[in-house]
Amino acid sequence: LKFRNTLLWRLVGVQLLLLGLVICTLWIAIRSNASAHFMDLVDKYQLPSDEVEGMYLESVRRYFLVGGVVSIPVAVLASTLLTRQLLQRLNRMTNLAERVSRGDFSARVAVSGSDDVARLGTALNRMAESLERTEQLRTTVVSDVAHELRTPLTNIRGYLEALSDGVVESSKATFESLHEESLRVVNLVNDLVRLSQAEAAKSSLQLEPVPLSEIVTQSLSLCTLRLQEKAITIETDLAVLSDPVPLDRDKMSQVVTNLLENACQYTPDGGSVRIEGQRNSKGIRAIFINTAAAIPDADLPLLFERFYRVDKSRSQSTGGSGIGLAIVKELVESHGGTVGCENREGSVVFWFEIAAGPN
Repeated sequence: LKFRNTLLWRLVGVQLLLLGLVICTLWIAIRSNASAHFMDLVDKYQLPSDEVEGMYLESVRRYFLVGGVVSIPVAVLASTLLTRQLLQRLNRMTNLAERVSRGDFSARVAVSGSDDVARLGTALNRMAESLERTEQLRTTVVSDVAHELRTPLTNIRGYLEALSDGVVESSKATFESLHEESLRVVNLVNDLVRLSQAEAAKSSLQLEPVPLSEIVTQSLSLCTLRLQEKAITIETDLAVLSDPVPLDRDKMSQVVTNLLENACQYTPDGGSVRIEGQRNSKGIRAIFINTAAAIPDADLPLLFERFYRVDKSRSQSTGGSGIGLAIVKELVESHGGTVGCENREGSVVFWFEIAAGPN
């Protein structure tokens, strides 16, 4: 190890240089200023100048020598210890950055205090946590996409092999099955495209003052047939949502439509869906309440994650792709809002909240 090339000794050297400059400055100040004042006193009181001046300069040199002998080693020791402690903290952060660069996103550094170095450590830990979540999400998404594609593609392959081997005769029913499986693949790809667009929505928002009640009414008209088929009753209280708020009409329409489709899918026949609004200190909240079995508490925080389903046995054809609520979350957060879900007695409540102007 070449000490001259280490940051430790360079920092100690700089601090010693500063200490030397301070001592030299004091010595010059004493020789030029204090000595002149001292000689004025000698002349005033008519003391023997040569003898007194010699004694004075000798005393100054002696005190400077003693002070230097004591202060310089103490300064070197204190500077070395403090600098070493600082560099040890920085070295731990360097090791963290190197581990993260190698793909070890579980690495963390111990943080103590509230100084600049501690804030740097906290920022590095947050970066590592974010990268770890991103990597976990990437792995999960790849696995889930592969799982979602495997079933329809396997079915298509099986039908085609059976047709090729003559095991299954070509018929309208066979081609309808093939068409249905291909649509499942197309729908999943379309969902992934919409999710990707939702994740990038923040940079492409076209905000304009629009009443949320207007968007809810339009989306309800598109879902009328599905709601009627299941004999689902619709109740609305949109008075609070009638105030214009800055939002992207198309993207917010997708949010409302996805929530309505989710409510329609999981509300039993003859159930009800209620849509209402609330105003609070944070803005306006749109609430969607549908009669349904309670969702397990452990699943509530995960409902807006990609490909997540409460019922793990559901396939894409029976339970959706698990992307609709993830799109809702991305689009609402692109507006600076928040989303959530909770259980009420006999009902499940989904809501989103966005900032609004004063009432």
